[in-house]
Amino acid sequence: MNNSEYIDVLERCIDANNLQETLQMISTICWEKASHALTNWQDGALAEAWEKAALTIEKLSIKEAILHVSN
Repeated sequence: MNNSEYIDVLERCIDANNLQETLQMISTICWEKASHALTNWQDGALAEAWEKAALTIEKLSIKEAILHVSN
């Protein structure tokens, strides 16, 4: 799949849900990647980086600008 195809998939996801829910799903993926890095690779630094990304995306998902377009 190329970038254009991935963009189409993300757009369909946003259309089917909304922007806030899509960002929350991406945050969940980040949390899962953090857990995987720690559990399977014992890579605390990588896990922490994924956790920070998850938290940042969670915070973004509740910003007024996101909520405004998600309703």
